[in-house]
Amino acid sequence: MLLKKAGLNKFLQSRKSENPKDSPLYIPTGVFVQSLEFEDANDVFITGYIWQKYDKNIPQNVSRGFILPEAVDPNVTEIHRHQDQNFEVIVWYFEAKLRENFDYSKYPFDVKDVWIRLWPKDFYKNIILTPDFDAYDLMVPTSLPGLAEDFVLPGWDIKSSFFQYKLNNYNTNFGLNSYIGQDNFPELYFTVVLQRNFINVLISNMMIIIVVLLLLFCIQILIIKHKESGENQDFTALEIVSACGAFLFIVIIDQINLRQKIITAGIIYLDYFYFILYIMILLVAINAILFASNIKIDWIDYKNNLIPKLLYWPTNLALLLLVTMLVF
Repeated sequence: MLLKKAGLNKFLQSRKSENPKDSPLYIPTGVFVQSLEFEDANDVFITGYIWQKYDKNIPQNVSRGFILPEAVDPNVTEIHRHQDQNFEVIVWYFEAKLRENFDYSKYPFDVKDVWIRLWPKDFYKNIILTPDFDAYDLMVPTSLPGLAEDFVLPGWDIKSSFFQYKLNNYNTNFGLNSYIGQDNFPELYFTVVLQRNFINVLISNMMIIIVVLLLLFCIQILIIKHKESGENQDFTALEIVSACGAFLFIVIIDQINLRQKIITAGIIYLDYFYFILYIMILLVAINAILFASNIKIDWIDYKNNLIPKLLYWPTNLALLLLVTMLVF
């Protein structure tokens, strides 16, 4: 993470070659993000401005510009070019859909790092892009440097933004024998850290799970074998199993809708809630069948199935706690 010039200079000094001919060219680069929107599970659409400062000592044969290696059909337009005594400043407006690999395993309590990865236009040359610290008032990540003040991203809380270097490796030289960026070459990233607002997910997904659990408990309470107040409260195992089957259908449809919204190969945290719900539906159905059968099981028959009723919520919450501990 790059927060100030001292840290940047220390990092660059550690990579400096003893041979002056091998010294890289440094191009200060700045980023200002205007808008950010998730299009699907792995694509994010970003608009904003990128500028670069070219020192007068940088040769003219060095191409002006940058590459967004992870962008799909980026639209980059030069909007301003200014020449002063020491620098040539070029500003571009960009629109790009960036394809990135996000981790959804802790959904809906997940944190996303959305980054803009930058290469120099002559990426095969010994050129290192550096953050343009002079263009920002403050580089503290929580002050959100490089983001618009009225930045709006529904469903997400913006935690921080910062520049950083990543030392990437490639298993090819892109056909260029002189390519020097193949092993541990610093690439500049502008990163925005987002935390999901789980209240929206709680309303849209968790409410169905909670309601089904409550209704399932009501069915568990109604499992009795005697009459009270002159009303027939007897049950049949078939009725209980039918109700459990209806709940199972609702839960499966809801989980399918969730998986279609979040296309990921792994199991996410919220999936375990559905798995636990499947287990509880199955246990209630088995309990009803055993209670209605002629099989004598003391802890099932005790006081009209009292023990399974008392164990319903402790079992449910214990499974949720165990899953939460394993995931987090």
